[in-house]
Amino acid sequence: MMQERLNFIIFMINFVQKKALMKRLLFIFNPMAGRAKLNSHLLDIISFYVKNNYLVTMYCTQKNGDRYAFLRGVDKSYDLIVCAGGDGTLNEVISAFLDFDVSIPLGYIPSGSTNDFAHSIGIPTNIKAAMDTTINGISYKIDIGQFNRSYFIYVAAFGIFTNVSYRTPQKMKNILGYMAYILEGVKVISELKSYCLTLEYESIRIEGNFLVGLIINSFSVAGFKTPFHTYTKLNDGIFEGLFIRMPQNFWELQSIITSLLSGQLKQSPHILFFRTNRLAIVSEPINWTLDGEHGGQQEKVEISNLHKAFSLKIPKAME
Repeated sequence: MMQERLNFIIFMINFVQKKALMKRLLFIFNPMAGRAKLNSHLLDIISFYVKNNYLVTMYCTQKNGDRYAFLRGVDKSYDLIVCAGGDGTLNEVISAFLDFDVSIPLGYIPSGSTNDFAHSIGIPTNIKAAMDTTINGISYKIDIGQFNRSYFIYVAAFGIFTNVSYRTPQKMKNILGYMAYILEGVKVISELKSYCLTLEYESIRIEGNFLVGLIINSFSVAGFKTPFHTYTKLNDGIFEGLFIRMPQNFWELQSIITSLLSGQLKQSPHILFFRTNRLAIVSEPINWTLDGEHGGQQEKVEISNLHKAFSLKIPKAME
């Protein structure tokens, strides 16, 4: 009996010591992202971090209620926070980091339908490779867009196709993946609408009717490479702006499409392309999207580039 008690005491001492030596990790995940592919990997993910000496706390994102509950009053003693989900999930987590002044290292496991930002910054979409990056990667400073009181990581947009992401039913996304966006986008073609607005940037003032507007800090949007991806940088303090005027006839529409496909943006009278770190827009009420999620209806928008405002773990080879 005495030996059994002694063995138990030794076991508890070893357990407490091991637990005290383990690093602490907060794992935030969106179970509905992509085709819900993450769910079948959860045990492997937790096992991976435990094997790498992390004591894991899990938090599942909430569709309703306090979206930032996972970081409101978060214990600042966490050694690492990892989020898993799509571009919208990453936006939600980084926004919370900025609002609550959290400086804990952040890793990202992309598991959405398009993962535009992950492709742009070089984070692998393979889950095992992404997990390894969260631990063994390097911290890379990126620009963040401030949109009035909100934030965006890689795109703020309005107009045709830009609301496809958040209006596409989640069930449809899970079943069809990226094709769901395309099918939903086809429906939008019949809803062509222009917006009267005034833009101000770099001491330039422009008024006009625009079919679509995008402020971008990414190589791709909705799975498509941008026409200016060859010289886009994610931490140069500059956004690329792309605004398309409402075509008056089929020939103008054809000219717009040709210019976008060829990358000859400056040669088209129907396309406004510019680079800036600050932009102001006054308009009729417009529904905006931020990183593919609903950004609210706005009449006055101020956008600014927060230069290298956030650090994210990326593969060492991408440095």
